[in-house]
Amino acid sequence: METNVTTFNNFTNVVREPANVTFNGVTKEINKDVLLNEDTGEILGVVGKGYKLVQNSEVRDFFDTAFENYNVEVLADHSSNNHSKWVREIVFNDDQFSREIVPGDNVKVKLKAWNGYDGITSVGFALESYRLVCSNGMMGWGKLFSTRLPHVGSGIVDTIKNTFQNSFQNYNKVFDKFADWTKKPYDEKDFKTFITTKTKEEGEKTSAMKFLSEKQADAIKGFYPVVMNKFNESNENLWTAYNVLTYIASHETATKNTDSHLFTQGYGRMTKLTESFIKEVA
Repeated sequence: METNVTTFNNFTNVVREPANVTFNGVTKEINKDVLLNEDTGEILGVVGKGYKLVQNSEVRDFFDTAFENYNVEVLADHSSNNHSKWVREIVFNDDQFSREIVPGDNVKVKLKAWNGYDGITSVGFALESYRLVCSNGMMGWGKLFSTRLPHVGSGIVDTIKNTFQNSFQNYNKVFDKFADWTKKPYDEKDFKTFITTKTKEEGEKTSAMKFLSEKQADAIKGFYPVVMNKFNESNENLWTAYNVLTYIASHETATKNTDSHLFTQGYGRMTKLTESFIKEVA
């Protein structure tokens, strides 16, 4: 299954109009505003009067300006189904942002920038990695390397630059960890045992520790030999096991009913599983 990427124009202007309610034939204005796509009239969110509207196009320009001196490549723009949330994936091609984990296996720094019109999602970004051999988004680190930018003002570009540099200095430790993982054996049996620890028994409620159904767990386990064979992974270790998880998240979570795999339940579930793997196993 291929990764879905939105064809929706994420940079159409968004307007706000007072929200009204009609009851018994009487229309009254309430203390809310409705955010609308100016071209289509699509409702994107309902927000309070004090909500500061920041256009996706503004956020795009902030990041373009902040990284204008770097060799960056936009991988994709993603949109949620109701178009109230937008995510842009950017890869840094400069040598300082690239690491060869083992000979021939290169990883680059990837940044996800986002904005939303739902009244909850503030401007922000997170650092991840991008594995060239399989186009995997090396996720699972977002909570450690994510930044919210709730105050968008005149100094926002400098804030992005400085925060990115500080985050990247710490992110180098992730590259070191990847290299270390290649030296730690971890085979298919180990992988399946880990997945089983996250699998609910029939009738068991979902919890923080167990959130996979048996069907979901079996599907994930089944991908292990498929991914290992596809990329001729001859050594079984923590690095290759991690890449099985990120491959599934990056390439096998899209559905026909979503504009982007990033907003599917499957991607959210694989993110949670990968975070657990990093925390508990690696």
